[in-house]
Amino acid sequence: MAADLLAAISANDPDQAKQAVADIKNLNKKLEGQTPVERVCAAGADRLLAVLLDAGTKVSSEGWLHPFYAAAN
Repeated sequence: MAADLLAAISANDPDQAKQAVADIKNLNKKLEGQTPVERVCAAGADRLLAVLLDAGTKVSSEGWLHPFYAAAN
């Protein structure tokens, strides 16, 4: 459920995120206007990025719109 993933992102909890992504069919779908990767990067939830990438989340965008740009700033 998306609410569980959002809670995991807020807590920067990789174990909680692993459980949450198991229940989500499309990890590239936007949650409240952002993809999970975008949200993780914007929140600075560094411990969750590997969880999402291992689960098959795609990362795409260009320039300043790229989620990694948000994480770096």
